[in-house]
Amino acid sequence: MMGGRKMHPISHRVPPQTAMDEKFIEQIWERLRSSIREIQNKRSNGLSFEELYRNAYNMVLHKNGQKLYQGLREVIVEHLRVVVREPFASTSTVLKGMRAAWHEHLTAMKMIRDILMYVDRVYVPNNNVEPVYNLGLSVFRDEVVRYNGVNERMRRELLDMVEGERHGDTIDWLLVKDICALLAAIDVYSAEFELPFLDETTTFYRQVGRQLLSNNPATIYVRKVEQYITEETDRALRYLEPSTREKLLEVVDNELITAHLQELVEMEGSGVVALLNDSRFDELLAMFKLIKRVPTGPASFCRAVTTWVRQRGENIADPQSQSADIKASPVVYITKLMELKQQCDQLLHRSFEDDATFKNKIHSEFETFINKNSHSPEHLVTYIDDKLKKGARVLDDAEIDVAIQKAMEIFRFINDKDVFEHYYKRSLARRLLMDRSASNDFEKLMVGRLKTECGYQYTQKLELMFKDRELWHTMQSQFRDFLNDHNCDRRLHDLQIRVLTSGAWSAQQATQGLPCRLPPLAEQSFRIFQDFYSKQHNGRKLALSPNLGNAELKAIFYSTQPTAGSDEGSQVESTTSYDATPFQPSAPVGRFEVQKILQVSTYQMTILMLFNYKHKIASIVDPNANSTAARPSKTVEPKHPPIRLTDDRKHEVECAVVLRDEGPEDARPLFPRHAGGRAGGEALHPTPALIKQRNEALIERDYLVRDNKDPRIYSYVS
Repeated sequence: MMGGRKMHPISHRVPPQTAMDEKFIEQIWERLRSSIREIQNKRSNGLSFEELYRNAYNMVLHKNGQKLYQGLREVIVEHLRVVVREPFASTSTVLKGMRAAWHEHLTAMKMIRDILMYVDRVYVPNNNVEPVYNLGLSVFRDEVVRYNGVNERMRRELLDMVEGERHGDTIDWLLVKDICALLAAIDVYSAEFELPFLDETTTFYRQVGRQLLSNNPATIYVRKVEQYITEETDRALRYLEPSTREKLLEVVDNELITAHLQELVEMEGSGVVALLNDSRFDELLAMFKLIKRVPTGPASFCRAVTTWVRQRGENIADPQSQSADIKASPVVYITKLMELKQQCDQLLHRSFEDDATFKNKIHSEFETFINKNSHSPEHLVTYIDDKLKKGARVLDDAEIDVAIQKAMEIFRFINDKDVFEHYYKRSLARRLLMDRSASNDFEKLMVGRLKTECGYQYTQKLELMFKDRELWHTMQSQFRDFLNDHNCDRRLHDLQIRVLTSGAWSAQQATQGLPCRLPPLAEQSFRIFQDFYSKQHNGRKLALSPNLGNAELKAIFYSTQPTAGSDEGSQVESTTSYDATPFQPSAPVGRFEVQKILQVSTYQMTILMLFNYKHKIASIVDPNANSTAARPSKTVEPKHPPIRLTDDRKHEVECAVVLRDEGPEDARPLFPRHAGGRAGGEALHPTPALIKQRNEALIERDYLVRDNKDPRIYSYVS
């Protein structure tokens, strides 16, 4: 249905073709030309479109298609020159007149296309020329749009309207949309409008960017640029061709973001660092969304963020930069790391849309500065011990669970996990042996988290420690029954003894400690327990570890004022009565006895009990014994990994070389990164020097042999 008229297909038998009379052809063409002019002048109501179609059909059928096609072009050109384009010469504006002329031309060409349908079907493809409708568009382009500077006037009007709208004017944007569609239809949109439009847009936003940045903080700049992007997006959707939108926004991004990227990121007082310092998550998110629009934006933004994280982390982890409170307390040290980690997690989620690149970079920074501090594994153990042991402040279950979860987050950054294991076993042993655990369930939860993170072998000895503990109560009950059965005075021999599986507890607990001669009754009680244990477990041998024991002593001190509840008693007394006559000095004149319960180590108990017999005793012990045993939670550790851990690493390398084709790859998890190196995903290789050293050791023990021809090649010894 074109031009309000319905065309019906003509069906008839085609007679044998014969040459038509030239005069008759001319008459047919004259009728067609006259009808086309009537259509162009909007007087088509009296025309028979079926008759016109038949005339065009006959001309093409009888080899007069060229005459018809060429004549059509001449009629269109004549009409556009005489009727359409002349008025533009005398008008100051052209866009509205051009839109009207264009719409009339399109309507006429649709009707003309209908009556010349057979031309499009037969003549056009056979002669490789434009279809009738397209011919009309091409002629309009050449005879109207590109005539006598009309195109330049159109372009200037269009650009002025866009500029006016950018400055707040209200424009006839539908007119702009129609003219853009006209230019696109005749294939001149890019050359006549789009390229000049993008050039002027570049100039406009280059000036805007400089003015905005010089007069506003970064946060205001970001909001203004967002507004401009929204406006240009709306402009492109309303009246520009679809192909222009991406190009237009690229211009805006280049001039307002890329050109000022570093200034925006580093701006004093409102750049990335300032926003990070104040935890202004929403404004960081706005800046991140804006900056990631350009290819170089995320990397620049990420550098600023990771530099900030690194500086914050080094202020916590670097001993040269630490504050006094961090230096004084491992718990404060780990707490500060957790606070920084929590802040970074919030940034990732709220400001960086959980971007994987940012997450990996921040993770790498944490791993670097945490592992630069060789005490990080030990400090983390101290933090966990503080949360899991009984203390003045009892944490509820939710608080302990959160503490464990945060501890595991820091644990994942630690490379020397074998060092952590060493200290954690000691810490756990103290809590279990001295009954200091606030919750057995949370102790097991922590070990379970370590097992999930590092595998069952990592926690195998820790789990054995719990199994030992589960047997203590049963064994204590059985020992009391043994005392009753053998008529032993339970008041004298009711000791609490912990039996430890050899190899399951840490290196310090596995040794017997410094030599110690127990008080006679304590020694007797231990011998009775040995007798009981040997009958329960034939073939097993017990070795006393006094460095792990503790005792409660009731001591009497003297005060100038009487104290409620004070009474008479022996001067120093252990929880078990002894069959010795204590030394009984007379109380100083004017002084009153005050009883105290002392929590002491086995070594301290042994020494203090001697004062039941003498006023003064010469030093008979190593001074390190008391400092080590009396304060188990404050033990000073060496800066470097203990010798046992170094030996473990040597054995891992040897096993990897002998048992695996991969060699040192299999030993990688035990080895720290090189000092000052960048932290990444996996642990580094063992050093080449260590691998060579272990190869030599394997050769000495006949596991490997060096090749006779090439000393760089080793062979396994069967």
